[in-house]
Amino acid sequence: MTACQTRNLFGVRVNTHHVVTDIGEARCGRKTDVTSTDHHDSLRSTQTIIDQVRRHLLILRHVLGVFANIDATSGYLKVNSSALPAISKCSRSSQLPYSYLCCCVQTGGLTFLTMTTQHITTSTQRRRSKWRTFAALALVSSFALAACGSDEEAAEDTVAEEVTEETVAEEVADTCPSQEIVDAANAEAQVNLIALPDNWANYKGILASFREKYPNIANPVANPDASSADELVAYETLKGQPDQPDAFDVSPAIAQETASKGYWEPYKPCTWDEIPEVLKDPDGNWVAAYYGIMAIGTNTTVVANAPASFADLAKPEYKGLVSLNGDPREAGAAFAAVVAASLANGGSFDDIMPGIQYFADLKASGNLAGTDVTEASVIAGETPVWLDWTYNYPGLAPKLVENGITWAIRVPTDGVYGGYYAQGILKDTPHQNAGKLWIDHIVSDEGALGYLEGGAIPARFEALVAAGKVTEEAKKNLPAPELIAQIKFPTQDQIAKMKEDLAANWGPMVADK
Repeated sequence: MTACQTRNLFGVRVNTHHVVTDIGEARCGRKTDVTSTDHHDSLRSTQTIIDQVRRHLLILRHVLGVFANIDATSGYLKVNSSALPAISKCSRSSQLPYSYLCCCVQTGGLTFLTMTTQHITTSTQRRRSKWRTFAALALVSSFALAACGSDEEAAEDTVAEEVTEETVAEEVADTCPSQEIVDAANAEAQVNLIALPDNWANYKGILASFREKYPNIANPVANPDASSADELVAYETLKGQPDQPDAFDVSPAIAQETASKGYWEPYKPCTWDEIPEVLKDPDGNWVAAYYGIMAIGTNTTVVANAPASFADLAKPEYKGLVSLNGDPREAGAAFAAVVAASLANGGSFDDIMPGIQYFADLKASGNLAGTDVTEASVIAGETPVWLDWTYNYPGLAPKLVENGITWAIRVPTDGVYGGYYAQGILKDTPHQNAGKLWIDHIVSDEGALGYLEGGAIPARFEALVAAGKVTEEAKKNLPAPELIAQIKFPTQDQIAKMKEDLAANWGPMVADK
């Protein structure tokens, strides 16, 4: 046992001793002797403080969720060692308020519930609920004041009340994600993801922050460069297998097909109310966590004069140089490029045919070279002019710099189109609860700010700005505000009609020519 120096906290002189043992799990107990002006507190005051300590232990149990558990016999609070680097042991002593054992949870260099005012949060499990943040901070202060009992007057002012698991549960009923989901997700220990390239909207950073938040849940990404249609095929062909995708990130057209086949598992994440109606399915089948604007990228090391419009792309100087990022019948980025070209050539969300005709003419002139754009093809100069989302360029930039390549990104002046991707959980997959945590994560503050770092516009952008969470530095990769203001999204009926027209006409007019 090692004695620590005496500290004065909240006007109470506290002598602390730490006991740490290692029997397969770390335990940290703290015995606190509180010196007050009166060492003969009334029995009523003692019982009041006992009730307060019990109440706070119950609240702490709910705040930490699955990571903590109160032993009904001993009153100990035990913190799950799989979630925290240290496990705590708390107990009430018969000498209250003069002596008791209080919690000591240590992680990442921080100490929680050790008679300090430090935050009750951890790097392994950050809580997203505003209520939780408030409750946690309040808990530290009230635990110190009520449990330690700064003096008899403080004890007298405390109102004793009957405390049960049920009454405390009512206070934290809005906890989200629920304890049951977190518990089950940790037991599943994995979420199968697909088609999330590292440099696509900063998925590298978002995947990493998920692992930091849920260290016991692996999040492998199968076939990172797959199209939305490939995702659907993978779900169908891997049905019943342990590597079947648990969640999608697909184009609006494939989201509709997924819905028509009954594959979505409805789930409304914690931040549901802050997501605009146009960026979520009303039944909770999917949310659109992010969106961007279609842009023209140019490797200016190869092509000195970067095109700035769809009209420019049709010029002879770009013969054999222009590429789509995929087949528009399968890939969301290519679908969006055709919609943008339609808007630039007299079409609308109700009429995509001008866009299809535009690419038919572009191919006939020899300007349209292909439909396969990758990081490697851009660096090699094989696809020197390509159409893709604005949010995919910031992730590519470091590689271009590394290879001595200069580039330009231009949103077409004649066809501004913004589009989203839909994310949701799929039915009957191996990791249903981990999938829910993934969807919650991508629309949480951490996920939203991760998309923002990558140049994507998070669905909750307005809510984040209103809360003061978006700095000017964070906006540096976004399109200009005047471009964002022009974004309008097609309705689901319009998306369905455009998908039908592409299916019927892209082959005979473009692909098969």
